[in-house]
Amino acid sequence: MRTFEIDGKTFMFSFSKFSELFKNYRKKYELKVDELEQELADKLYVQKSTIHSWKFGPSGPNDLETIINLAKCLELDNYTYLLKEEKVMTKLTDLQ
Repeated sequence: MRTFEIDGKTFMFSFSKFSELFKNYRKKYELKVDELEQELADKLYVQKSTIHSWKFGPSGPNDLETIINLAKCLELDNYTYLLKEEKVMTKLTDLQ
């Protein structure tokens, strides 16, 4: 999974947030799943199957520009809503 560095923090695309937003947008505009997937694919210059996979993982958009454009398509004011902060887990050594 691709990560993005923003203001010294590491973020990843959030499948769950995207899936929730996709569902809400679809209901708001009374679109079928296929219709919205195709609409987003056309606007973002990707395959419809790519949009479908973003809802479930394990991959997401490859660049921050695509995430920003996706947020605009979904009428979000802030693209960071589509991201989640990556928590870095460190192992404790025997000495700690």
